[in-house]
Formats: sequence, structure tokens, C-alpha cells
Amino acid sequence: MKITGQMVSLFKDYPDVLASELLGPSGTTPHCAAKLDVPAGLRLWLLLRRQVIPKHDLRLLACLWAERALNQEPEHQHKGLLSKAIVMGREYASGKKTTTELEETYEQILKIETGLRGPGRSPHMTRARQIAIAVRTAICVRLLSAPAPQTEIAVREVMWTGAWIALGHRPPLSFEEEIREQHLQDVVEVLDRLYPEDRVL
Repeated sequence: MKITGQMVSLFKDYPDVLASELLGPSGTTPHCAAKLDVPAGLRLWLLLRRQVIPKHDLRLLACLWAERALNQEPEHQHKGLLSKAIVMGREYASGKKTTTELEETYEQILKIETGLRGPGRSPHMTRARQIAIAVRTAICVRLLSAPAPQTEIAVREVMWTGAWIALGHRPPLSFEEEIREQHLQDVVEVLDRLYPEDRVL
């Protein structure tokens, strides 16, 4: 499997970088894309797409990153329900739960997130709401039925929310890059399973 310039077109987040220049005329494998000498955020932009990673694996990654965000807030008042929702999302991805069950859980998390809105909330509550949004996005049934760009944007939003929660404030760029490298390693583990013949040692 190769990622080609035609597949990703122009990198809108990085307007000075043309896909054809970065990937070469015949494209490159996902593993090689993960090793490109460009910022981790750009490599993640390349890889987090349904042409490269199947929909259920994208959901599992979203659940992983939402769980990490939740673990950064051990005193979250709804941690138990949010944790159960993440488990539900994983079980749905593996075919163990029905769409109806997931939609019911989604509505519960939506109520939690809505309850954390409003003026006068403390910064701590803002973090709590961001985590609830990440979990809600990760388990959304429409995450995998929406057109490809919306799916990929949603998965990236969960990833960035998890990074924001982990950082707690605007960090030095070096630390932000470190967090993105951690996300990239999660993606590479999925690639190792999907495309073992293309692994880069």
C-alpha cells in the first residue's frame, strides 16, 4: 500500500508543502511516511486517513487518546461513566456492541458534556468538558459513517484534545512535538499490524 500525492493532494495545513514533493512521484508506504524528516504533526496528517488505516482502527486510536486525556484528570466527576463509554466504543469497533447500544451511551455522554457548559465555570471544569467532548467524539456512531474528511478530522480532534489536556498550557514547541511523537508511535503500532511486510527497521 502506498500513500500518493493524488491521494492527499495539497497539504492545506502546510501550504508550502506539496504532497508530490514530499511523497515522490510514485508515493511512499505508510511506514516510510512515518519516518519522513518533517514534523510529527505533518506525518500524522498523512497517516490518519481511511485509505491508510481502516475505520475500526481509527476508532480504536480515538478511544485510546480519549482514555489518555481522561487519565490526566483523575478527579473528573464523571470518570466512571466516561471510562465505560470508552470501553463501549472499543467493543463496538470489534463488533461486540450494537449501534443502538453505542448511540444510547453517546446520548449519556452528550448530557454530561452539556452539563459542563455555561458561564462562570472554573478552568478545571473547562478541562472536564474538553475530556467529555473527546470521549463523545471517539464513540460517535457517525464517526465512521461520515464522509472520509469528517472522520479523519474528528479523530485528529480527539488526538489534539488529549495532547492539550496532557500539556495543561501552551508548552514549548519541543514538548508539543514530543507529545505528537507519542501519538505517532501509536499509529506506527497499528501500521505494524496492518502492513507487516513494509515495516522499517
